[in-house]
Amino acid sequence: MVPRERLSHDPTLMDETDNCDSTVQKKGPCIADPSQPSTLNPNVWYLHGKAYDFTDFVKRHPGGEKAILIGQGRDCTELFESYHTFLPSDKLLAKYALDKEGSLGDGSNVLQLAPEMVQFTFKDDGFYRTLKRRAAEHFRKTKSGTKAGIFHKTVGVATITLLFVLAYYGFYQGVFWAAALHGFLRAMIIVRDCHASSHYAWSYNPTMNQWMYRISMAFAGSSPSQWTAKHVVAHHVSTNITPVDDDTMYPMKRVLPELPRRSWHAFQHLYIWVFYCLTIMFWTLSDVVKLAIGHYYEGTTQVSHWSTIDWEETYGVYIFHIAHRWVLPFVSLPFSHAMGIVLLNEVFASLPFVLQFVVNHEVETSVEQVSVDLNAQQPTSELSGTDWGAHQVRTSHNYGVGSPLWLNSSGGLNMQIEHHLFPSVHHSHYQALGELTRRTCKEFNVPYNTSGGLAEALGKHYDLLVKMGRSPEMTT
Repeated sequence: MVPRERLSHDPTLMDETDNCDSTVQKKGPCIADPSQPSTLNPNVWYLHGKAYDFTDFVKRHPGGEKAILIGQGRDCTELFESYHTFLPSDKLLAKYALDKEGSLGDGSNVLQLAPEMVQFTFKDDGFYRTLKRRAAEHFRKTKSGTKAGIFHKTVGVATITLLFVLAYYGFYQGVFWAAALHGFLRAMIIVRDCHASSHYAWSYNPTMNQWMYRISMAFAGSSPSQWTAKHVVAHHVSTNITPVDDDTMYPMKRVLPELPRRSWHAFQHLYIWVFYCLTIMFWTLSDVVKLAIGHYYEGTTQVSHWSTIDWEETYGVYIFHIAHRWVLPFVSLPFSHAMGIVLLNEVFASLPFVLQFVVNHEVETSVEQVSVDLNAQQPTSELSGTDWGAHQVRTSHNYGVGSPLWLNSSGGLNMQIEHHLFPSVHHSHYQALGELTRRTCKEFNVPYNTSGGLAEALGKHYDLLVKMGRSPEMTT
């Protein structure tokens, strides 16, 4: 499934009385005309080919209001499946169905309310549903829960506290070692607690999740709303599919065959490491510019602000980030000293951060990318009919499996396969899930891509940069 917000965000479609046959109108939102791709109702959740109105359930959703609102107005099948290791009962879903017939079923049906460029499946006897049943049984037996334990929460809170202290010594007092350590801990808080809370994996308490998300994002330099659209929705739903997965599309880097090759890409394996040292700074600048010009999209995925609080949250994190990282040093220190502090902090933050992410999907064994036509009226991808979970495994790459050091220092990003299959599960549970995943992959003949350590994984990433930088004929 590919998010189609560009096809359906026209404000004229928000009138519930428009584009709806009177025979299907009920109390609450109406069902859009299946023959009209542009009539996706922004107040309705579309799941496994059926329309649901969860409005009355939003405030009672166990994962919090924002977790369920992400799926509103779009086909949220992939989000629903991946965030529910334990699937809700058909009886519960039926209470909110606008079409009262049928059940959740095996997920082999596909939504026809808008053109599907990629039609993934969730068959009950398929790879992903089989793996999820095994994972659910594991958690039932162990009673270990799926979120972070007290140890990981304590480490997260301690890291946040230390970041505030180091910000004073680094950006106000101008102590270089404090600025460097602050940068490294920024990277750690992003890949660990920020990442986990963005996927609702940090705590069962939605308020705790959201506050960790906000505070850690303020140190990172982005907003929760923008990261949710870019990463949680676009990247996780449509991994390595252009032009939807915005994480794969950067003008200075070509990692997918579908992306156009520019002359400078021939040298990308040499110069990209300099850009990697400044990645978070470019990320912040890009997000701020998008907000300033009113471009509320990450790739093709719309950035959603559901309330005044969401806007206050967005502006609040940027005000704090810019004030303590960019204003404070330059008003407290000589210009050259301040610039050195800021750049040192950036390098120590960006490099550990970006190296964890690029090896997850940007290696040749994980190149199962597909370019899609957003205006197509029929499925255009050979991936159609593919089990969604199998696609996630093929487009992800692990390293250092079995190493507690890599698992905890990367926030579980070294087990990217398990993370994409179970995004709402904290990384402390990935080792157990990894055993189940490898066994299920073997049964279903799904390749499980892995490297021995980070150095080997980076070598594979380098090889892909070289290959994708060559002429198109050499990349086939």
